[in-house]
Amino acid sequence: MEIKDNKLYIGGISVDELASNYGSPLYVYDESIIHEKIKIFKEAFTEIDNLKIYYAVKANSNINILKIFKNENIGFDAVSPEEVELALRIGYKKDDILFSGNNLTKNEMRKIYESGIIVNLDSLSQIETFGQLVKELKFKEKVPVSIRINPDVGGRNHPETITGGPNSKFGIYYDKVSDALKLAEKNNLVIEQINSHIGSGILEADMYMLAFNMVLETAEKIPGLKQINLGGGFGVKYHPKEKSMDFTLLGKEVNAVWRDFCSDYGSVPVLSFEPGRFLIAEAGYLLAEVTSFNATPTYHFVGINTGFNHLIRPMAYGSYHPIYNGSNVAGDGSIDSVIIAGNLCESKDIFTVKKGVLEPRDMHTFNIGDIVVIAVTGAYGYSMASNYNLRTKPPEVLINNGKAVLIRERETLDYLLKGQI
Repeated sequence: MEIKDNKLYIGGISVDELASNYGSPLYVYDESIIHEKIKIFKEAFTEIDNLKIYYAVKANSNINILKIFKNENIGFDAVSPEEVELALRIGYKKDDILFSGNNLTKNEMRKIYESGIIVNLDSLSQIETFGQLVKELKFKEKVPVSIRINPDVGGRNHPETITGGPNSKFGIYYDKVSDALKLAEKNNLVIEQINSHIGSGILEADMYMLAFNMVLETAEKIPGLKQINLGGGFGVKYHPKEKSMDFTLLGKEVNAVWRDFCSDYGSVPVLSFEPGRFLIAEAGYLLAEVTSFNATPTYHFVGINTGFNHLIRPMAYGSYHPIYNGSNVAGDGSIDSVIIAGNLCESKDIFTVKKGVLEPRDMHTFNIGDIVVIAVTGAYGYSMASNYNLRTKPPEVLINNGKAVLIRERETLDYLLKGQI
């Protein structure tokens, strides 16, 4: 992202030109940033033997985005049978697919298993359910499985995105591992993999290392592991006051601990990670158009032609996103304190919030028709979008080497009504 002649440019193309060519609202991705983030992540862990990186598809599942990761030899982290099927359709080999489902039905377990992918079980009852399936299929040899561990550690971020600790629904609590081993033995299963995920938005190496050490303490109790997965959760800098993760430091600390663990364990399992947000978030932008102005005794509102149906994070989590006037970045010196409001019939359809409370931002003066750019939206933007108010989802454009390519068409009402009787 750069500024030329008071205009905002993404990948060498002005946001005004992008909005003119493809309409608004519009999701735009800069491919160069994706490659940059992949490089940073890979270089942080170059000293790790048997390293595997999987991309967490739930962050952004556009097929054209997934092909970028596939070409970079990044694996596919799926959390649903549908994501597994997508991976297979675009040519991923089963050994390059990591599956981390939650609260699966027996039929879903069967579908994953028959795909040739190891089933990940995240509760003691899920071990028993899968064991019943194994008995029904009458397998004589033990069936390999993965289990998800809750390491009693949660990331320091919004409560709804913490996936570890005593308040989380995810994973077998670390002190129940012996029970998991007994149930696996009883049900003709063998635990070959374990994984963990403590939450999203982690920006401190010490928090990640705390979880890493606890997972390794658990792994020591399980013989013969072939893979230990540390999940994702690597944060990105949304707010200007936040500091980015020091991946050089994290890599050194992970390598030192891993080397000692393997020496004591007597073998070198695959060590894997599943970053999603870190690899894609900063590559994405949501473009919208200024449509109206409104005012109360308390606030001045700038209305735009998108809403939380296209970017739910501010409404759902109180998340901060950088916002710019892409048509008038520097302005003429005039600054207004404004609330950026969406176009949905919903009072919480606001993009400038702090922990759920309206928070005006000082921004250069807007005019009707200006293009508003909401940045760092590559992760959990389109993938969490909906058709609330029967609004259609925007198109997606990928920019590479100064050229823009449409990678998803704008939805139509006919598309939304298809299949209804």
